[in-house]
Amino acid sequence: MNRGISVAESALLKKQAGEYFDAHPREYTAEHYEGTQKGAKWARHNALIKTILKLPLPINSRILDLGCGPGYLSRELCRRGYTGVGLDSSQAMVAGCERDAEAEGISPSRWQFLIGDAEKLPFPDGEFNVVVAAGLIEYMPTDELLLREVGRVLKPGGWLLINVTNRWGYTVCLLPISLGIRRLPRVIPIASAIKRVVAGGRIDAQRLDFTPRRHSCSVFRNTMAENGLPVKQDVYLNFSLLPAPFCTLMSRLTSGIDDALDLLDRTPLRKLGSCYIAIGQKTVPC
Repeated sequence: MNRGISVAESALLKKQAGEYFDAHPREYTAEHYEGTQKGAKWARHNALIKTILKLPLPINSRILDLGCGPGYLSRELCRRGYTGVGLDSSQAMVAGCERDAEAEGISPSRWQFLIGDAEKLPFPDGEFNVVVAAGLIEYMPTDELLLREVGRVLKPGGWLLINVTNRWGYTVCLLPISLGIRRLPRVIPIASAIKRVVAGGRIDAQRLDFTPRRHSCSVFRNTMAENGLPVKQDVYLNFSLLPAPFCTLMSRLTSGIDDALDLLDRTPLRKLGSCYIAIGQKTVPC
């Protein structure tokens, strides 16, 4: 259980997040993916692709993209020759994935998109060689149930690529304050106007009525090991010159610097990265 949050609050987080993504699929996609190949989501996307390509995977490996969102990762994996499934709780997101896959000529026999619950996966044991869970677990009530389900559907020796928001990440240090301010009356219209002038784009600032969970990366590593998915390697991403929301507002001026700061993953300062990607491998029974 997330420390300091009640059972009811934890269950509500998952429900509210699901409702948000179902109601705002176009806004989310346009904000983070369309018209750019930069930003936090693309940095994570590229790191996941790079890692998967380096894994010692057998021929005909199958991949499960949990919380697939708008499906960019699923479609690129399919283009690179993998088969698999993209699963999301949002009906609107899955409908968009299916439309985009069809437009690219990706058939359901190669990559299927399903509506489902990441904590109650509709797959048999040992179905997948790789599971990717990007931008997902921070909306779940706990870590353990998701990790147990992932472990169940992975083949022995299979791989989990999962990211959490680093509790000690510099970029997100003001996140609770920022989200709280957005919930005040008349703040969103003002923030949207500022964003269009300073950062550009046509998407308004978004109000979230929930606060995604953040993790201690060391504690999360231990939790993965306790659930039979010990971490074999990891990556820290999303360093920035300014904390959010200022890094977004000033992105026209600082994006080049922010991209270069990902080199900090190779230094002792890596633990200041706000995105932590853990690559775990399912324990093979003796």
